[in-house]
Amino acid sequence: MIWDFKLVAVPMCRSTTPIIRLRSIMPLQTESNPSQTLPSFLIRLCVILCALMLSGGLAQAAIQPDVSPPPPVLGELQELENGEDLGKPDGIGLQIRKDALREAALSYGARGGLAFRTFEIQRRLADYETSLTSIFDFTRLLIAAPSGLLIEPPIVSEAQRAVLVNKGGQEAAVSDRVLRINKSARIVTAPRDWHL
Repeated sequence: MIWDFKLVAVPMCRSTTPIIRLRSIMPLQTESNPSQTLPSFLIRLCVILCALMLSGGLAQAAIQPDVSPPPPVLGELQELENGEDLGKPDGIGLQIRKDALREAALSYGARGGLAFRTFEIQRRLADYETSLTSIFDFTRLLIAAPSGLLIEPPIVSEAQRAVLVNKGGQEAAVSDRVLRINKSARIVTAPRDWHL
């Protein structure tokens, strides 16, 4: 018996590249000469394996996030054209309209500047990502717990030469070092990283 495999290009969710999927398998009638069926079966099998390998590469390309384009620079924001004038209101509404336009322009410029600076910071962080990941390796701080869980140690702050005076001024306590637990130990499943 020979099996016929039909491959259909199926677009994946939110992806523009089609992924080749095995859609249906149908048995065909048995041919009389078995020496001819084996080569045709091997050819079909090779085609299917090649298609599956290619679809894996396409799936990997579809998983990578798109890099957003850089936001407009200051010159582009300043060169925006005015919209259509719908007629000038008379008297009282003119000042209100001017104030509203000024507020909208300031808001637009501030958002543009914030977007540009955020883009620059993200780009610089991406440049240093490998070194930051090796420097801030929090896995060395974790303690292994039963069942594959991890214990994140507490966050402790230290003060030196602390003095505590009672409100009446009759008693005082002096210490060379004071340790304060700022955050208690936690049970975690994965170490934190510098992205958080």
